[in-house]
Formats: sequence, structure tokens, C-alpha cells
Amino acid sequence: MSARGVFEGQTTRKEVKRIERKGERGVCRIQKRIGTVGNQDYETVGSGSLIKHQINRQWKSKYFIVTTAEIFQGNFDVSNYRVDFVKSKSKLKTIELHGAVVAGEIWQNSSGLALIPLDSHSSLFRHGLFKKKCGILKHRPFEVEPFNNVNTRDDAFSDGLRCHMVADDARSTSFGVKPHAIARDLSGQFNVVSNQSGHVPLGAPILRRVHATWSAVGVFSSTTDTSLVPIWLSRENMRSELFFSPGEYVHVQFFILLFDVFHLVIICSLTL
Repeated sequence: MSARGVFEGQTTRKEVKRIERKGERGVCRIQKRIGTVGNQDYETVGSGSLIKHQINRQWKSKYFIVTTAEIFQGNFDVSNYRVDFVKSKSKLKTIELHGAVVAGEIWQNSSGLALIPLDSHSSLFRHGLFKKKCGILKHRPFEVEPFNNVNTRDDAFSDGLRCHMVADDARSTSFGVKPHAIARDLSGQFNVVSNQSGHVPLGAPILRRVHATWSAVGVFSSTTDTSLVPIWLSRENMRSELFFSPGEYVHVQFFILLFDVFHLVIICSLTL
């Protein structure tokens, strides 16, 4: 790029790369232990993104890893999970969720969204003599862009959307993060562009770039027919009263189902 272009405010290639890296820093890989507790083998089950967002002032955290609830199916045990962030030269920053999560719980809601509340006062995030906050929480979280579900139908909303996908490195224990553009087709379906493998990891972050700033707007889930479903971090989906721990969520769903059956029985009896 010419000197004239720089002085006229055009973005240099170096600056473009720097901005792109900012969009990758808050993306993490989520792994689950295979087999028994003593076994140290892990497999990748999905991905997520680190956000800083005040959902409820009564909650003990404003730092969360946001992903999809599909990752935590079955008998959930937080001690079986860990998250990895890529540092420089493919080195990893690994955080065992046991001891890093507030009250050892993960929160999810009916939209399929899952939040991992991080305890910023844990020794895992405090280093040195003065217990300074680690760089993961200081420099990597995305802000959450405020919007409503109805906004996702606007054409302008899809501008700047990216899906940041993690992929394990076959030659090491590290992984890479690759951004893909997201486009919306005529039916309103959001699709990942130039994804040759056709595979999108569960919880793959949906980010939106406005100028040099990245914000988190959603995650990708999937359905039984393997089609992609975006779960938006909208005002409607991020209401604190909608979130339950996995055990509580099962009980809530049971009582909702019981209420629906009871309601149906009453309607049938009145129509006879």
C-alpha cells in the first residue's frame, strides 16, 4: 500500500491481520475427558467464545464461555471438561473447568444456549504476588452486541458476520481458528461460506465486526438433519431468569410437559 493510502486513512495489511487476530483470541476449544477420572485423554466436543457481559448483577460472574447445550449432554460432571485458548506459536492456555467455574455449574436455557460462568477470583485466573487478573480475562473477552431477535431478519444485520471455527492440529495437541464469512440465503437461512468440509463444530462462535471491533452475537447449533441453527445472544435469549443448571433444567422441562398434558386433558374434557 502506498504512503498516500495510509495517510488517507486506508487500513494497511498489517492492521488488517491485527484486527483479524483480535477476532480469534476469544475463541476456545472445548474438550471432554475420555473414560475414567484418572484417564488424561481428551477429545474435542465443540467450541465456544469468551464474553464479558453483565447478565444479572446478583450473579457472581460477568465472564462467561458461551456455547451450545448439546456439548453437555448426558450425566454432566464439570471435572471432565476443559477449555483451551491458543497463545503465541500454537502454545495453549488450558483451563480445567473444575475450580474455574462458579459453583461448579453450567447454565443453559430452552433456546439451546449454554453459559459457563467463570470465577474471576479463582487462583486459575490470578497470578503473581499481587494476584493480578490473567491476560485471558483482561484481553480476550468479546463484548455482547445488544439486539433483539427481530433484528436478525434485517439485511444489515448479516453485514460483517463471521463464524470462527476451531480445527484440531493433526501434528500436535494444538488447534487452529479459521474465520468464515456468513451469508443469508433467500429463505432467510444463515450459511457458512467457503466451508469445504461442510462440518461446523458445535458452539462455533458467530461474531460481528464493525470497523475494528468484534462482538459476540451468537453460536451455531445443529438439528437432527445436520442443518445449522444459529442461537442468537439476543436480549430475549440472554434473560437471566431463563437459565437453569442441567439438573434443574430437566426438572423444569418435566413440569412444563406435565402442565401441557394437564391442560390438554382439561380442553378435551370440556369439548366432550
